[in-house]
Amino acid sequence: MSNVKNLIAACINCYKENDVFTIGIGDDNHGPKNFIIIGRFDENELPVNECIGFQSESTEYELTDSIRSVQLTEDKLVIVLNEDAVKMIGITEYHVAIPAAEDSKSLGKYLREVFEGSDVPLQLPYEF
Repeated sequence: MSNVKNLIAACINCYKENDVFTIGIGDDNHGPKNFIIIGRFDENELPVNECIGFQSESTEYELTDSIRSVQLTEDKLVIVLNEDAVKMIGITEYHVAIPAAEDSKSLGKYLREVFEGSDVPLQLPYEF
């Protein structure tokens, strides 16, 4: 069964603070009902995939090693979750429409940083 969650990004925030990469996407600037947060905090003893967390309005807490693949085009971000995450939250994919006003180049740059060295296939529209 394929259960796809669609949202339109009203805001995209990407930043690095204290060696933690964070990507936040929401359907509202101040009180999003639908959101995605992807973060990476490297721990020396853990594999990279275990250091990448995913959270949305559908999760009770951040899930690590839960993303199967990521694809970014100029106007859409698709995140496919792995079987364990799907069993927990019942959503297989997140499709995020990115309005032309948003900077997908910055998002692509941060996605590359977050998933560098992981087993997660990452498709980007251009090189950064």
